[in-house]
Amino acid sequence: MVLRVVLIGYGQIARRQHVPILLSRPGDFELCAIVDPVLASRDVDDYDDDDIKARLPAPMYSTLDEALLAAAAATATESTTAAASPLGTKYNVAVIIACPPQFAQDYAERSLRHGISVFMEKPPGLDYRRLGRLQSLAEQRRLTLYTAYHSTAARGVKRAREWANQQQQLHNHQDIEISIAWKESCAKWHPGQTWIAESKLGALDMLINPISMVEEIVGRERMASMTLDAAKSSMVVIPRNWNGPISGTVCLVGDSGLLTVHADFAWDYQDDADVWTISFESRDGSVMNLYDGGAQLKIDGVDVARAETATDILRPEYETLYERFVELVATKESEVRATPLRIVNDILEEAGVSSHEGAEYTLA
Repeated sequence: MVLRVVLIGYGQIARRQHVPILLSRPGDFELCAIVDPVLASRDVDDYDDDDIKARLPAPMYSTLDEALLAAAAATATESTTAAASPLGTKYNVAVIIACPPQFAQDYAERSLRHGISVFMEKPPGLDYRRLGRLQSLAEQRRLTLYTAYHSTAARGVKRAREWANQQQQLHNHQDIEISIAWKESCAKWHPGQTWIAESKLGALDMLINPISMVEEIVGRERMASMTLDAAKSSMVVIPRNWNGPISGTVCLVGDSGLLTVHADFAWDYQDDADVWTISFESRDGSVMNLYDGGAQLKIDGVDVARAETATDILRPEYETLYERFVELVATKESEVRATPLRIVNDILEEAGVSSHEGAEYTLA
């Protein structure tokens, strides 16, 4: 069955990752509408970005309702037995949410109430508690709600998970110390996107990537108990003109103290080379390092996984996510991961704050 897709959000990730995959799989997807209230309200020629100036791959609308009417019209021409639903059969329209997180859960709830399955780009909103309610709604209606974390599909993650499982089998609840260094320039990756400064997540929108990877590697059960380490200091920095942190240092602990995470992150990193690394060290001294966001993996100094670093390096990760989404829709199941969002919520609520009074950071 071909899913007619309404894509919500037309920022860089949508244009560079979601759209190419949707267009490359005509047997699975038909991109029939785009929702972007900001872009829809302006002439595309007002923008300097060549991606936006290029011909849109589908009609753009300012509201979800307008886009759903367009999807319904396309569906109605092929379904004469779906009068009970304004969108035809429930499972031939899907919504892909790739908008700023402060709007994501509202769009997800409205879509589910329309009888439409939902794919949520990370982070899946702001409130992990509401995420649980959305999952219940999807299950009640036999729809799919999929919270997609692209970093979990990075090239080195599967082999890294095997290493963690081996440590578990060899030593039974092995102590693992994890260090995250995640630093990049949001001005480089998200120039002029004011939602970043407006969102309360700030740089935690970025930090959720390695947190989701750690959960995928060590297991959801071990990560479920992860909290801020009260015995160590955690601090985030919030610029005067931001609602959320731009950088910070965070210490986490879980699994009765056997699992520790130290994370150093920054979205105002000035170096040209981004830093996306995670290091794991077990009690017996085995060391595993993920580089380039998981594209490269070394175990005890030996290269285990290596992928070419390129501007489109994420696309294979998204292809994996879309394959999973198709499977879930076919079986009318959901896959919701709330722990990464819960952890960043904990950081917001419990970490110390340095406001750097007088300091501002602008997205040039």
